[in-house]
Amino acid sequence: MKVEELERIKAKDRISASEKENLPDGSKGQVRDIVAEQSGFGSGRNYDKAKFIAENATPEIIEQLDAGMISTHKAFVQTKERLEDAERAAKEANERADAAEREKELLRQQFKDSIPADQVEEAVSAAIERQQEENEVFIARKEKEAQAALKARDAKWKKEIEAESQKVLDLNAGYKRIQEELETLKLQQPTDFDEQQSKMKLKKLQYEADTNTVQFNIHVKKFLQNAGVTALMLGSLASASSSEKKRLDESLDMLQSFIDQVRPAVNGRKVVQ
Repeated sequence: MKVEELERIKAKDRISASEKENLPDGSKGQVRDIVAEQSGFGSGRNYDKAKFIAENATPEIIEQLDAGMISTHKAFVQTKERLEDAERAAKEANERADAAEREKELLRQQFKDSIPADQVEEAVSAAIERQQEENEVFIARKEKEAQAALKARDAKWKKEIEAESQKVLDLNAGYKRIQEELETLKLQQPTDFDEQQSKMKLKKLQYEADTNTVQFNIHVKKFLQNAGVTALMLGSLASASSSEKKRLDESLDMLQSFIDQVRPAVNGRKVVQ
């Protein structure tokens, strides 16, 4: 869809309200389809989406649409989500403003009988300011505690990762030693060669499995370190837009699917893909 076509939508959408009202009830739905066909959008539904985009989309979305980077449907969805986010943010802002005004009114009622009338507003403002300062101190303390806990956890995991990295080195050394013993057996070929070779191969496979598992565990712990969840991060997630929450939810579903695949193997069952 070109920008010119979006402008053409606006030009075609000039049937007045009185003209529409004069149409029979069964014809009103057809008008949209006629205008859509004349505009080159095929159906009334596509026309409605394009019209919605033309009237509400940001210049960035229209540029992406014009360049063919996104479809009309995706542009419609993104624009709709942006408007819903804006409406929700405005509603939350109004609710916060109403709550603040109710809090002020409660404080006015508390102060009106204990201090002179001309000092009530000043006392209310001072009380509100104290509450805000106390909240900021509380949040800062909780965040500091969370950061300290996160730092202690990271230090603990760092030691564990270092120990497991050393374990990988030890396992690799053991694996190498088993390979050398197998080569020696092949050269010597004792009477029980097949039995000893089988034992060596089993040891070799065990070293491989243990090495891969330890390395996998290191990757998991490093991921958890990088994705450390603090109170501040949880607050950010809760305040994110619905579109970003949706993308995060998709990632969490992928993570859960990953866990569901790994868990049976950890519990001793082979996973068949």
